[in-house]
Amino acid sequence: MSLQVYVARRMILLVPLIVGITLLTFVVSHFVPSDPLAANLGDRALANPEIVDAYRRKWGLDQPLPVQYLRYLGGLARGDFGESLSSRRAVSEDLRQYLPATLELAVTAMAISVLAGIPLGIFAAVHRGRAADQAIRVGTLLGASVPVF
Repeated sequence: MSLQVYVARRMILLVPLIVGITLLTFVVSHFVPSDPLAANLGDRALANPEIVDAYRRKWGLDQPLPVQYLRYLGGLARGDFGESLSSRRAVSEDLRQYLPATLELAVTAMAISVLAGIPLGIFAAVHRGRAADQAIRVGTLLGASVPVF
């Protein structure tokens, strides 16, 4: 198989993969046990049906799920990720603000992992079964087990 055929096949398979990922995120976000109305409006506003109806219309929650999903895909295709319910700003603005720091942390963590992991792995392989190998193995297990926060 040539490289062009391989790349073409992967590009074709990318479409159902993206649709599947968006469908999964959409379904999960709609079937979590929390109620977005209660989280954003509060108990006093929930008691007023007019406010609830206006909120449902504004966010398209009054539409059937297939229509909501198609609107969601259309927004993603245009680069419109919607409005953050927590910050009340466009999600693209939040991404623009927080992505550089996230990338900095991720790249630094990967660099530290590679710069420490490869030499330690080589050292552990050379000293296989000895105390140094066991210590590196235990240290690695502990490091992987520590919660991210």
